[in-house]
Amino acid sequence: MIQSSASHRDLNTDALTFKVRRNGQNVTLTFAQLFAAGHRVWLKGDYRTAKQIFQELADVSEGIPRAYIFLAHCLVMEDDYSGCSSVLHRALPRDDYGNAASRLHDTFVLWRVGLYVDVKESLTSLATDFSELPTFSLMLADLLYQAGSESLSAKFLRRAIQLDETDGGVSLSAQSMLQTISHN
Repeated sequence: MIQSSASHRDLNTDALTFKVRRNGQNVTLTFAQLFAAGHRVWLKGDYRTAKQIFQELADVSEGIPRAYIFLAHCLVMEDDYSGCSSVLHRALPRDDYGNAASRLHDTFVLWRVGLYVDVKESLTSLATDFSELPTFSLMLADLLYQAGSESLSAKFLRRAIQLDETDGGVSLSAQSMLQTISHN
């Protein structure tokens, strides 16, 4: 169970803390730390647990797409296509992001059915078209790493770090992955 210190009226993700049980211990994590933990769980393919983490983060981060994007991916991996679409359209409103929600939904469906070459092309396009969203670069780096393309993955991890806040969740996740690649 995750307990949050969030107040929906005064959102400041830097000040948010979450009490979680980790390795039998109660610990307090920041938004960025919990995001990075959710990302690690997501990388392992435990979409059910990752979904719970990203749902908690999305519940307190209205207007910040990163947790919603990972939540939507978890939903599609559990065959909840309409839930995925709903989450993406809430996270990426047409007025701000054009057709990004529909494009990303299509990308996640391709991911779900294993068409990774198409996913790579689509995520590359999304990362280019919406460079203000470091999440696309992180997801693309993850996909490339899993495909064995460590040098290209590292390029997009560095890009995600550059695009995110210094101590943001995407940046923390990307830094961790970059360290993994460096040690291989």
